[in-house]
Amino acid sequence: MASNTGSDREGHFDVIGNLPPEVASYILRMVDTETLVSGAAVCRRYRTLIRADPLLRGRVRDYYKRKRNRERKPGALRCSRRVHPYAPTNDQGEHSEVQGA
Repeated sequence: MASNTGSDREGHFDVIGNLPPEVASYILRMVDTETLVSGAAVCRRYRTLIRADPLLRGRVRDYYKRKRNRERKPGALRCSRRVHPYAPTNDQGEHSEVQGA
């Protein structure tokens, strides 16, 4: 059973979670990105603090973008222009570009 002091188990106390949001965000800005991501994954309070702070939210978003780019297959080709799958072709058999892309 949780108490108002922030102690969820005997001997454990969440110091950052019990601070005012401004102070907690200031402290979390000093934490490395991997630890920040781990904290957001396991603690609802930390996740809320990170989402509320634009700097922290940006760091976490950039972390996941880099991770996603590392996991992309190296041989995968990316199309340099958007082409509608049913777009008409010109005389050379090339697709015309999608308007507004």
